[in-house]
Amino acid sequence: VLQQALAYSVLANGGTLYQPQVVRSIETSDGTVVQEFPPRVRRVVPVDDDHLHRIQRALTGVVTERSGTAHAERLPGVDMAGKTGTAQVSHVTPRGVDPKKVWYFNRDHAWFSGYAPSTSPEIALAVLVEHGGGGGKHAVPIAMRIVSDWQELKSKRLVARAAAQKGRKGSAP
Repeated sequence: VLQQALAYSVLANGGTLYQPQVVRSIETSDGTVVQEFPPRVRRVVPVDDDHLHRIQRALTGVVTERSGTAHAERLPGVDMAGKTGTAQVSHVTPRGVDPKKVWYFNRDHAWFSGYAPSTSPEIALAVLVEHGGGGGKHAVPIAMRIVSDWQELKSKRLVARAAAQKGRKGSAP
């Protein structure tokens, strides 16, 4: 799943593959940055610009066009590009599985990988719902919720930083 998210980040940013990291910065409760961990480039992937733009348009269309496989589950205000997927599973029942649960193991895996916002990407993600069924119906809503929540947290962080900066300026002699 991480490799899938990294691949989509390369498509989103034009070819730069960054080292995955969990922490961007350490901040105090008032938003003051104590320590930053800047992104580290792992490598630059050579990508033909024409091919890249064609792929980016197609990924945006998956969400924005009526015929797109993620269109039905999109959320208003969430600008995203990506690709749905449904990975078939073997329809051989594993040993020891309760016969009442066979239906679960015979369901395909649901995928969605993408990035947001589609016009100026800041976040890449991959969602896998094991035995979840179709990607467009079961993985896309989770991805949309992740991006929606991320946008909300980003807005709150900007408001908190602005308030902290205003407070620091107001207390200066």
